[in-house]
Amino acid sequence: MHIFICGDDVNSNTRVIEDLKTYFDRTGFQSPRIEVFHTGRELLENARQLYAAGEVKIPLETRQGVFSVSAQEIILVETQNRKVIARTVSEDFELLHSMDYWLRRLRATDCFFQTHRSYIINMEYVDSFDHSLVWLCNNRYTAYLTRRKYQLFKETYLSYIQ
Repeated sequence: MHIFICGDDVNSNTRVIEDLKTYFDRTGFQSPRIEVFHTGRELLENARQLYAAGEVKIPLETRQGVFSVSAQEIILVETQNRKVIARTVSEDFELLHSMDYWLRRLRATDCFFQTHRSYIINMEYVDSFDHSLVWLCNNRYTAYLTRRKYQLFKETYLSYIQ
């Protein structure tokens, strides 16, 4: 994740950066890369370059081979009958690695959240949610949402869509 700050006031920028670092340390989220720019034009030019080059590829290792997909194509990763399955926009993959592995791997991108021990979802595909379920990809998939993670998920999702 990237956070862009634009402004000439060095002291103000330093306070904002410290506040952000404190927030991410306190919540346990991975600290983002923070970029400071002096003008709005400089910020826009650099942001476009970073996002143009920012497509993250994820290797999905299966018994049939290794398939490379964009992180944005993964709708969710779930366990079902002791099998780990990645649901993508084009097809499903039965994966060789455990959910712990996928949680560590997908945490590096800012769009995934573990709603339950059996589900890691891509926030991009969330349609709606309540206190126990999250509906994804035009209500095609559902994922359990534990009660203890509801508030954190709600805050994270609302922050993500803004």
